[in-house]
Amino acid sequence: MSLLLRSPPPLLPLIAAVAVCDVAGEQARVKWPNDIVIVHAPSGTKAHGDPRWTSSTRADSEAQDPPDTILGAPTMAKLAGILAEGRPQEGWAVLGIGLNVAVRLQELPIELRSTAATLGHSPDAIEPTLERLLAALARRLKEPGAHVTRCTGARSRGTRGAGVHRASTARGV
Repeated sequence: MSLLLRSPPPLLPLIAAVAVCDVAGEQARVKWPNDIVIVHAPSGTKAHGDPRWTSSTRADSEAQDPPDTILGAPTMAKLAGILAEGRPQEGWAVLGIGLNVAVRLQELPIELRSTAATLGHSPDAIEPTLERLLAALARRLKEPGAHVTRCTGARSRGTRGAGVHRASTARGV
């Protein structure tokens, strides 16, 4: 989906990422600067979390591990991408959000299956999901500090560096 925004905020891609996470659910993580990912459990462990999520595992894809993959370490699967392009001096930006709502991972080329994720909905759910995303984005654009945390006292999660995951609790924001 692409949107034209007038007088966009400076942190538009991050605000959009938080809105995508609002719609995608608890397992969604922002991978700076413009991806939304879910984290696969390490090989040999059982994944837990929201049953709405669908992602392929290495065994599902029959693909070989890339040379830089550490066996037993969590891996990330891309659920959404965000791109913002604009002219701040002219007061506009185009925001593009690609969210895998109804992608069938088994239909992707084998080399992409272990790096992709989908919400796993039926094609009929695409428009209602995008409507929820538009509502979440509108809400986040109106909230002061929307790019800082979801709300005071909320648990926030992020990815730093090469996949080191941190969790913290925001207070008094």
